[in-house]
Amino acid sequence: MLEKKTNTWSFSHEGKDYAFEMRKPGFEEIKLALGALTTLEGKLDFIGAGEVIYDTCILSGQKVIDADGSLKAGVCTQLASMFATPAMIELKKN
Repeated sequence: MLEKKTNTWSFSHEGKDYAFEMRKPGFEEIKLALGALTTLEGKLDFIGAGEVIYDTCILSGQKVIDADGSLKAGVCTQLASMFATPAMIELKKN
């Protein structure tokens, strides 16, 4: 689970602690993530949606995360659930 400390987010993966800096996604990043959240077949793609946020909002720490595919997939999934999923739920309510 990601924990926010100002602009630094920290988490543990396989017993190691990691941290990265990111800026809060704005309207454009959320819009792009929502577009990536659903595939053409109508299935949810949390990694794809989170990767949009990851690619546009991460300021530092990418080298370590990029080096481990399962680590990056976990981070992207968390980013999607934190930013894209709440926006999708709000859209469905209205």
